Amino acid sequence: MLRLVEHSKIELDQKNIARWFVDLPAASKSTIGQLLTHTSGLPDYGTLPDYHQAVRSSPSKPWSEAEFLERSLVQGLQFEPGAKSTYSNIGYLLLRLIVESLSGKSFADIVLEELLIPLNLQDTFVPTSQEDLSVIFWI
Repeated sequence: MLRLVEHSKIELDQKNIARWFVDLPAASKSTIGQLLTHTSGLPDYGTLPDYHQAVRSSPSKPWSEAEFLERSLVQGLQFEPGAKSTYSNIGYLLLRLIVESLSGKSFADIVLEELLIPLNLQDTFVPTSQEDLSVIFWI
């Protein structure tokens, strides 16, 4: 996100989330900076009993991005954007979608090009499949 700011593709404080997510609760009042700092008021799926049940019953079948968003956002805002801070994976999912939209690249490719290659990290990668997780956790 900060690289996009550096290249004048986005502004952290501009109320511009509606540009990507028209139907998002309080999209016209929310900023990218609020998503980054968990002050957007968006709910998290970690409190959903259905999420924990799905992980237990079908760990190899994760929810789609659409399902994460649908099941989380139905809870509504936890608070007005900027009022306080509460962790939200949904906010970071939205940030990833914004980065991919602006760059035209996958998140894994962005991390590779912007971080891993410049830092010469050769045994590090972004897992993008169930198989990738087995390499990480030796499942």
